[in-house]
Amino acid sequence: MRSEGADKTGCSRLLTLLLLAGASLLLALTGSPALAERRIALVIGNSDYNDTSISLANPRNDAEDMAAALRSLAFDVVMVTNASKRTVDGAVQQFARLGSEADSVVFYYAGHAMQYQGRNYLMPVDATLEDELSLRYNLVSFDDIRAAMSRTRGIKVMILDACRNNPLAERFERSQVGANRGGMATRGLARVDTTAGTVVSYATAADNVAIDGTGRNSPYTAALLRRLQEAGLEIEMMFRRVAADVNAETQGRQRPETYVSLLGEYYLNQSDRVLWEQVKAGDDPDAVRAFLARFPSSSHASSARTLLQSLEQKQAARPDAGAVRMTAPEPPLVVITPPPAPPQAVLPPPAVLPPPVDAGVPVTPHNVPADVVAPSAPAASKAASASASRNRRQNVNCRSILERAQLGELSADDQAVLQKECR
Repeated sequence: MRSEGADKTGCSRLLTLLLLAGASLLLALTGSPALAERRIALVIGNSDYNDTSISLANPRNDAEDMAAALRSLAFDVVMVTNASKRTVDGAVQQFARLGSEADSVVFYYAGHAMQYQGRNYLMPVDATLEDELSLRYNLVSFDDIRAAMSRTRGIKVMILDACRNNPLAERFERSQVGANRGGMATRGLARVDTTAGTVVSYATAADNVAIDGTGRNSPYTAALLRRLQEAGLEIEMMFRRVAADVNAETQGRQRPETYVSLLGEYYLNQSDRVLWEQVKAGDDPDAVRAFLARFPSSSHASSARTLLQSLEQKQAARPDAGAVRMTAPEPPLVVITPPPAPPQAVLPPPAVLPPPVDAGVPVTPHNVPADVVAPSAPAASKAASASASRNRRQNVNCRSILERAQLGELSADDQAVLQKECR
C-alpha cells in the first residue's frame, strides 16, 4: 500500500538531486558560478635543483596537486615545475598578460626562496649564488611577481610555500659576513606590504623555516588542499583554518601567516553560489536541507536556514499538512475454478436379444449363442416364462410321438419332429 504523500516525497527528493547535479554540471561547464568571473593562476614547483644538495622532495607534487585543485575551481592555470630562470621569466610574462583581463589572480610557489636586504627572492633550479649580482640575474625577485599581478583589476592572492631549509642560502650568508653587514641574508622571507585587494599567505612565520614534510605534500600545502574543497569558505577564514591545521600537524613548529587587505569578502571555492541561486528560487525544503548538508560553511548558509524555517512553517500551516491520503487497496483477484466434472458413468452396451426360438425347441445353455447377453429384468423374467412354456409343450409333444412310435403308428411328420425337437 503506497500513499500519495510518499510518492510526493520521493519525487521531491529526486528533483532535489537532479537540481544539485544539474547546477554542479553547469558550474563545471561554464567555469564560473553565478557570474562569469575570469580567474587566472600561475603555479610553480621546484624540486630537482642542479645543486643536488638543496633538492626537495615535495614541491613538484605540491604544484601539480595545487594546479589540479585550482582548475577544479574554474581557474585557468599556467604551471611550470623544475623551472629554470628563463622558464620562470616566461611563465611570469604569460601570467601578466592573462591577468590583465582577469577578475582575480592567484600565484602559488613551492620550492626554495630567500630574503636579502629585506627583499624576497624565488630560486629557480639552475640558480647559483656567488655574490649580490647573482641575486639579480639568477633568482626571481618577488617584486617582479607582484608587478605582474598588479595588472589585474580584481583580487590578487599570493601563496608562498617556500622558506624550506636552504644550505645554498646559508653558504651565501656566510660569504657575505664581513663584506656587508647590512646585507646579511636572513632565514625565511620578509613581510611585504599588502596593497588593497591583496592576500599574501606564507607557509610559516616571517624569518622562520617551513617543513618540507615526509608525505606527498608539505604540511602547509596538504592543509591548503583540504580547505580548498570547502565551498563557501571566505578566504580569510580558510587561511586561518589552514594555519590551525599546520600548527597542529607540526606540533607548533610551523605557524603559517596570512595578510589580508580586502574591502569585501572573497571565496576561492565558489561552487555553492550557483547552487544557492537555484535553491532559493524554489520552494522545496528538501532542496534547502540538501544545500546545507553539502555546504555547511557557505556564506549563504544563514540565508538557507532562514528560508528553510519559512518553508517549514508554510508547510505546517497547510490544511493537509502531515495528512497522508490513503488509497483503498484493490481487492485481490479471485479466480473461481469450477469443480472437476464427475466421471461419466460407463453404460453397458445395449443388450442383444437372442433370435426367436422356434416353437418346440428347448433352450439350453448349450444352444444359446456366446455373444448373447441375458436380458435384464423384467424382460428377462418374461423371456424365461415364455421359454418354460415352450419347453413344456415340446415335452408333451415328444412323449406323444414316442408313444405312437412304440405302437408302430409313427408317421413321416412325427419322424421329422422327433429328429428336430426330441433329441
